[in-house]
Amino acid sequence: MTPLMQDVTRYEDWLRRQCDVVEADLNYKHQRMLKGQHTFLRATYFRWAKRVKYFAGDCLDAPHVLAIGDCHVENFGTWRDGEGRQVWGVNDFDDAAVMPYTLDLVRLATSATLAQKREAPALEVCAALLEGYVDGIQRPGPILLEQGHPWFGKLLHELNEKTKDFWQSFERSQPADVPREIERLFKRALPATAKLNRISPQQRGGGGLGRPRYSALATWNGGSIVREAKALVPSSWDWARGRKSATSRFITVATGAYRSPDPFLYVTGGFILRRLAPESRKLDLDDVTKAGRGPHLLRAMGRDVGSIHAAHRRTPKVLDHLLHMPKTWLVDCVERSTNFVLEDFNVWRGLVPADDDARQR
Repeated sequence: MTPLMQDVTRYEDWLRRQCDVVEADLNYKHQRMLKGQHTFLRATYFRWAKRVKYFAGDCLDAPHVLAIGDCHVENFGTWRDGEGRQVWGVNDFDDAAVMPYTLDLVRLATSATLAQKREAPALEVCAALLEGYVDGIQRPGPILLEQGHPWFGKLLHELNEKTKDFWQSFERSQPADVPREIERLFKRALPATAKLNRISPQQRGGGGLGRPRYSALATWNGGSIVREAKALVPSSWDWARGRKSATSRFITVATGAYRSPDPFLYVTGGFILRRLAPESRKLDLDDVTKAGRGPHLLRAMGRDVGSIHAAHRRTPKVLDHLLHMPKTWLVDCVERSTNFVLEDFNVWRGLVPADDDARQR
């Protein structure tokens, strides 16, 4: 068995001890990993975290913060805060853990490189992320789409354009028999007068495929509303470090000091509950690309990462460490990280027979 397959097998065995794994979704995930290099990166944070010392060892001797972990360009989305303002930023903290601050930047830059179908990091990608990161850690705060960030207009337009597709995707979903506790979770999450129409299993995401995930479509005050429930498990970073009793940091980071959090996002009964809507959802690569290819989007991503790290109160130590790092540290580390992912991707293609129907869904 190859080292890659060993890590996959061990991680999935661990995952089965954390939740009731959906085996069909794991098989689907294996096919999705053949789709492309960026999809493979998203699906294998556990492997990246396990082997990081081999390609980013020089980044590990850095101040630790409560970090995102699986930080990539599709790990951003939009939501409405408690005042109804539309916020943009990181919206998935499944793999949040205390780790060197450098690793979120390395993984995000690796993701941007692979998303652009490059095999080596571009200087401007790393420069934009670092510029935004320093701004975020020095002046932390949420990014409000309708207040002070007019370049997000293209993104808002794309969200509005996809409103019809969003609702159709849930209206077409097939109802399924689900555990009674899942139905109870949704009934508590929905408004008291909402009518629950159907609960459907969801086969979405990258690294989270295999974990139970459901959506609930309901009618309330004359229209449709959606809630999602996804099984909560400890961070893959903790698995990679061999920590047997680790707990999730998801909600701690999601509601951190400099966030303007989603009031519908919370953890209960071993599941992450959230509201989904056309303007409150994760953005995929197509959304990100249409929002802009220029450095402004990368700077915004870096800024939000910096704001998240700032909540850990290590700002002076992080800035001092950055000041003394070699000028090309991020480019050099991302190049090695990218090569690692590409090598793993090529190995995977030689190990897993393709099922085109499953891979393209």
